[in-house]
Amino acid sequence: LSQSAAGVSRRRRGIELLLLFKMSTDNDNDDSNKQYCILFYKYHPLTDNPGVLEIYRNATETLCSTLQLTGRILIGLSNDGEGINGTLAGLKDDLDAYVDCMLGGDVVTDANLDQKRLDAVVAFREASKQFFVELNQPELFLRSPNDFKWS
Repeated sequence: LSQSAAGVSRRRRGIELLLLFKMSTDNDNDDSNKQYCILFYKYHPLTDNPGVLEIYRNATETLCSTLQLTGRILIGLSNDGEGINGTLAGLKDDLDAYVDCMLGGDVVTDANLDQKRLDAVVAFREASKQFFVELNQPELFLRSPNDFKWS
């Protein structure tokens, strides 16, 4: 995969993060290259300050780019609980790393992540924690692996 474009559009009530990559056209039947898709959402208070929300958006974009995930994540520009709504595609191991990250468990001891994925998740968690500390809100984590719909 090679990155071809990444975009951000400001919506009336939030930030839309688009992660676009040029996909490989090699059609080998290797399961390690099989693409999967996850869908998820979580109602959670964030902020109505676009400058502050940029901290979370940047952290999310960096995480997804490092994991080579494609798709769209809507991040609500609101402190009344809009939260996030996403659809991501990528390799199973990369999506598993994203899911582990968003479940909030101890990824260092509990998750089965290689060093690249672990570094990406830890960096996101540190940036995300700063965002939620500034908001005086609990961090945004999904409750269960069942909160992610796989296809």
